Amino acid sequence: MSSGNLLARKVHWKRHYVQRNPVCDLLPKAGIRKTPPDDCNFYVSCNNSCTLSDETLKPMSLIDLRDCEVIGEGTRRICYTYPGDPARCIKIPKPKPHGKRQQLREVRFYEYLERRKVPTDCIAAYHGTIDTSQGPGYVYQAIRDANGRISRRYIEVIEKLAADSPEALRGILAELERYFFENLVVFYDINPWNIVCQRDSSGSFHPYVIDGIGDTVAIPILNWSRTLLRQKIRRRWMRQLSYLRREHSWMAEYRFTH
Repeated sequence: MSSGNLLARKVHWKRHYVQRNPVCDLLPKAGIRKTPPDDCNFYVSCNNSCTLSDETLKPMSLIDLRDCEVIGEGTRRICYTYPGDPARCIKIPKPKPHGKRQQLREVRFYEYLERRKVPTDCIAAYHGTIDTSQGPGYVYQAIRDANGRISRRYIEVIEKLAADSPEALRGILAELERYFFENLVVFYDINPWNIVCQRDSSGSFHPYVIDGIGDTVAIPILNWSRTLLRQKIRRRWMRQLSYLRREHSWMAEYRFTH
């Protein structure tokens, strides 16, 4: 094909996918020119020059995280408030080995759950990516109590309720157990620091997992079988229960039902 001819083909591309997919950053290097989408459809043309539409790739301004409050920090990620939307938060991977890899693995798992139409009743919902002053930010549901405050971690709730309301603590675990086994949601690290407890106006608690969702194996062959997947979830859940039983006497009366 001569250099004067353009190879054009129609591609269906949703705007939010252009936002959230880092592969889009590689398009200019591949000699691909994009034109603004028309009803989520546009043409990709290949030649020696390449131009990118700012209107397509940057539908909203950059978020400066210096203006955002830190609401949580883990080993590999920092969590910020989302400007103008208290129901969302932004997670930024730390510049540590495997930090970004863990984040991308978690995103793929959320996409897998979305394809299966698994409800996010007990896990913080994922809302895609956004540009920030520290690079790509990953937007999640911010778990807040009825009064608007960020919900406490399970380890904090344990310290508060262990003496007076141990049945409430066991009820939180029972609700998580039901969710994992009924929806076959696998996890790799569900410890008391990775669970938050949302308190409603009546004072009852509802658990949400905010970290540790997904799998760490390179080829999840066991996940292709419902029976084997259930066995994997059971092994990991029993391991977490064993840890809690060693640390807390009120766990002695907890009964595994799945």
